[in-house]
Amino acid sequence: MMPGAEPEARPAGGGDAERIDRLMREAFPAEERSTAEELLELAERGLGEVTVYFSAGEFCGFSCTIRSHGLCFLYYLAVQDSFRGKGLGSRILRRLCENAGAPIVLNIESLRTGAGNDGQRLRRLRFYEAAGFRSTGFYLLHEGVEYSILCSRPELDTALYRKLLIGISDAYRESVII
Repeated sequence: MMPGAEPEARPAGGGDAERIDRLMREAFPAEERSTAEELLELAERGLGEVTVYFSAGEFCGFSCTIRSHGLCFLYYLAVQDSFRGKGLGSRILRRLCENAGAPIVLNIESLRTGAGNDGQRLRRLRFYEAAGFRSTGFYLLHEGVEYSILCSRPELDTALYRKLLIGISDAYRESVII
């Protein structure tokens, strides 16, 4: 890929499931993963968009966004390891922000809870901060994991955010925002 070149993007389909699942296993811990089938079902129900990205014809990443209650939730953004560090993720994120039409909110593993991957968590936070995202000061406790909630705008209506999450999965009914 040429430096600064935009990745090609298209809506994901059933033929992309295997590559999405493979990247999901590489990029996310087991407790944070969904299957491609689950994501594509959200898209089929009109709740989200799953997009796959290519560089010079080679699959390089995917994203899943959920638009609801005046928010755009960045559920997943993943770039294949061989494409990381080349600005591709930043270009995908910029494109998502330009097309969101609403504040983008996302969760990342909290730095407040010591874990074996603190370096990875800090790099992820810095990546999103460089793109203009800021901590909302709120945390999501979901299935035993604490997440920092980041947003592209300074303020977040947590009641709307909670409704958005429950629309994705009833599993979020048990989650707590602190």
